[in-house]
Amino acid sequence: MSTRRPRLEGICPFTEVARYYYPTRSTNAAARALRQYIESHKELQRELQETGYDHHTRELSPKQIAILKRRLDPAD
Repeated sequence: MSTRRPRLEGICPFTEVARYYYPTRSTNAAARALRQYIESHKELQRELQETGYDHHTRELSPKQIAILKRRLDPAD
């Protein structure tokens, strides 16, 4: 049985995006892990901040999701 990851489309809750990248973790642990990842990669953090992201962001825009996908998704 294959497990398919949900698609990230439109505006998505931060927790949904975090669970996309950390599917085996609880919602809170996934959100913490993604925020820590963003904070430890300063160029990524700067790029997201230019779109309005900060540590308290609860929803990610399509542009912010595209930035994360470009950095985190494996090459096609």
